[in-house]
Amino acid sequence: MSPFSYLTTEVSRPPNKVNITKTTEDSVTLDWKAPSNDGGARITGYHIQFKEDTPGATWKDAGKVGGYDTKATIQDLETGKNYKFAVLAENENGLSEPCVADKTATPKKSVKPPSPPQDLEVSEIRRDSVVVTWKHSKNDGGSAITNYIVEKRETWKTSWAHVDRVRGEMTTAEVIYLQEGTSYNIRIMAENVAGLSEPTELDEPVVPKSPYKVPTAPVGPLEVTEVNSQSVTIQWKAPEKDGGLPIKRYVIERREAKRQTWVKADSVRPGTTSCTIDKLMEGGHYVFRIFAENDEGLSPPLESDAPVTCRRAPEKPGPPSGKLRATKVTADTVTLDWLPPLDDGGSPLTAFIIEAMDSKAKDWSTMAEVNPEASKHTLKNLKEGEEYLFRISSQNAIGRSKPVQMDSPITPSRPIETPGAPRGPLIAKNEGRDSIVLSWQPPLDDGGTPITAYIIDKLDVQRGGWMRAARVAGNVTSHTLSGLIKDHDFNFRVYAENKAGVGQPLDLKTPIKAKSVYNPPSSPRDFTATDIQEDSVMLRWSPPDSNGGLDILGYVVERRDVGRQQWSRVGQTTPDVTTIKARNLLEGRPYSFRVMAENLEGLSEPTTMLQPITPERLIEPPGPPQDLMCTDIDKESVTLTWKKPSREGGAPITSYVVEKREGKAASWTRVADTGFATHVFNVDGLIEGYEYFFQVRAKNTSGVGEPATMKSPVIPSKKKDKPSAPEGPLECSGSTEDSITLSWQPPASNGGSPLTGYVIEKSDVRRPKWVRVGKFSPDETSATVSSLLENVGYFFRVMAENKVGLSPALENELPFKPKSQFGVPSRPQAPVKTLQITRDSATIQWQPPTSDGGSPLTGYVVERREDGHRGWMYCGRTDADVTIQTSAALTENTQYYYRIYAENKYGRSEPLESEFPVVPKRVFEYAGSAWFKEANLEPFIDVYLTQNIMRYEYFFRVYADNPLSCVWDSIDLSSIEGRF
Repeated sequence: MSPFSYLTTEVSRPPNKVNITKTTEDSVTLDWKAPSNDGGARITGYHIQFKEDTPGATWKDAGKVGGYDTKATIQDLETGKNYKFAVLAENENGLSEPCVADKTATPKKSVKPPSPPQDLEVSEIRRDSVVVTWKHSKNDGGSAITNYIVEKRETWKTSWAHVDRVRGEMTTAEVIYLQEGTSYNIRIMAENVAGLSEPTELDEPVVPKSPYKVPTAPVGPLEVTEVNSQSVTIQWKAPEKDGGLPIKRYVIERREAKRQTWVKADSVRPGTTSCTIDKLMEGGHYVFRIFAENDEGLSPPLESDAPVTCRRAPEKPGPPSGKLRATKVTADTVTLDWLPPLDDGGSPLTAFIIEAMDSKAKDWSTMAEVNPEASKHTLKNLKEGEEYLFRISSQNAIGRSKPVQMDSPITPSRPIETPGAPRGPLIAKNEGRDSIVLSWQPPLDDGGTPITAYIIDKLDVQRGGWMRAARVAGNVTSHTLSGLIKDHDFNFRVYAENKAGVGQPLDLKTPIKAKSVYNPPSSPRDFTATDIQEDSVMLRWSPPDSNGGLDILGYVVERRDVGRQQWSRVGQTTPDVTTIKARNLLEGRPYSFRVMAENLEGLSEPTTMLQPITPERLIEPPGPPQDLMCTDIDKESVTLTWKKPSREGGAPITSYVVEKREGKAASWTRVADTGFATHVFNVDGLIEGYEYFFQVRAKNTSGVGEPATMKSPVIPSKKKDKPSAPEGPLECSGSTEDSITLSWQPPASNGGSPLTGYVIEKSDVRRPKWVRVGKFSPDETSATVSSLLENVGYFFRVMAENKVGLSPALENELPFKPKSQFGVPSRPQAPVKTLQITRDSATIQWQPPTSDGGSPLTGYVVERREDGHRGWMYCGRTDADVTIQTSAALTENTQYYYRIYAENKYGRSEPLESEFPVVPKRVFEYAGSAWFKEANLEPFIDVYLTQNIMRYEYFFRVYADNPLSCVWDSIDLSSIEGRF
């Protein structure tokens, strides 16, 4: 048998891990990995299949891709249906088993942000908040509105602040934490899963204010019903008006008559109209005032007419204040002192009475009557060794106070003395490096009273000056002084102390040095460095030969830059750890290291490394470049770009090697070495229509690294361009108070690529900055731009867009201004007629305007001015159906001109002014017989025919109902002789 055997091939294994990477409304994109085993034959292609995810559905063929492709897009799927997908690998032996995607996919329509909310308005205004309401957006963008976002800003600011986020079904929100009297703009935006809509803003700013007022002042007079030495009772009546809110309380304030400062005295409930003010000073003169308070604040005050003086009836004085003390005791005298009473009872003191009682007596006897101004007195001729109790009383014209008695009896005796010096010798011994133990003996003479304490002073010989070191109890004769300075010489002295004071000291004969009986440890041994990296070094050492008589507490490691003198701490270890890693070092910089052992006595001498250590890194080939892509394609060349590798291998990148592979070829061909560290390279000499794969490798001094390979092929083709500008002119085909409709013509050229849309931008003439409005469908050549300000000029520009980019812009030459289809009415019609004149009033009439501006009239506004004056004065307002107005309080024989405005919700019209002046004057009456009523006429009749006239002389007068003058003024129409 031949020693050679022949290889056989078989069907490939299935592809691996089919994933769904993208879903649109009519397509799904898949990717997968090549089979782990191709069956011994090259993969020639991949077949894609799909079916609906329903029972009984069958697999359908979606197409085939090349053997090097691991990605495909399935088109023409039905929106809303759920699909499964599978991929089969093919070689020369047939198809593999299918690999089915783990998940299903459902093509869905794209979702856009909703349109702006509608009809935003303010429904309620309060002091620190307002309530806004709106209507839902007309278009939810294909997804239910989840929230409405409410924002606010002060009108003088430019930035908006978030207020609230309310649920999508709500159409109202409360804007809180506002400042009263500040003007605010408020806007609202709708939100769905795609994002936020354009904002809808209030037409006018809103100013928070309270609908209520403070109450009026309480009703007077402010009556004083009761007065004593420390309090006054006052009474008042409730205010006439509470300002629209309930009274919360009444606030009472007082001030001394000689001062201007008011002090709050008390407050009472709203149902109480009287109050007692206490804690006043007897004899003081006080003025009081009352405020009513509601939630809006304090009313004006009701103040008392005259000051009130606090008085009381005289009585016995109070006892002397404080305690009765004996300040000096001798063999036959006692000196007592005290403090005057807090209260003299309303009458001046006449004396202090001192009484005594010895141990043998049963009653108190008076020892002295002392001047009332005195606070000390010495009692003489007392018996030595006898116990006495003393008490004292204060006295005025009304009587004597209760006595104040001493706490304990007093025995006259000789005074005690200070003790003698403690007995020596004063012994001092070292206990630690900063502590010394002292010991002594009690003094022979305690001065007649027990020793209460010992006082220790110290002297630092090197510094000089005695200072207090300690104070110990009288039964202690030794003490340890700590906190001393090591290696300094100290001297000490000790004093005994009793009730009489401090005696003479006992001094240390010879100074003693503060030092320890132990030593610091010796230096650590065998200090070396291992594992040197670019930013760290591992340090090791051995314990010292001697611990100085104390346990090692740890090790301290320090470093310094070579060439510098200052050491810095690397770290500290426990006594059982003899290694440490020095981190955060700079690559290429030499460092010196040292280590010291530590015990309770301090640090040892350092062990310093003999040679400096320089951190260095190992150099290796760099990693693959990042984000390799093709940024420009021409028919014979392509432009590649990439980013530097995340890992440079320890040395700078010197250049990049570019390689290519044609179509299905198995080998890569070197294109060029860039020669320097560029991230852009143009590959030319390519054939139009051929498929090319490209890969790039980074290169450093260690060599060439792993490649970064493009996943999909590049096909050289003719370069596409941006479209031309849309055809003009850019016209305004419709306008409202906050929107403009623009129209234009498609561009002459789409640049070789279908248009993807039109981009519109706007610029406010007040702030010349372009702001994007939005992107609109390429099939439409008109669009409505909303959220504009009325009567503000705007420039607009429209740009066509394809996959390459944006075209030049088409702009309007003159600004467009949003303007409402409605407006103010035309001026009222002339003439201005005078219907009636009296000495202090005039009644005028006019005709309605020819146009109401598209909105019903809300009324007329009438103004007047005197001849020779420029300023117009408001006369009154009438309803829309009333064209007659009477002006009162005129000056007789003065010329007046009138003007009338028509008004609707959009504002006022131009005024109609009277051509001739109106002059109020009295028409004198005929002094003959009485007047008789002839007829009542309707207000629209201005002609009247009288009948049954005899052959006499007549006078006539005409007036309107309810004349404003209190005197009948006549209009002399004529003198008619009734002769026929």
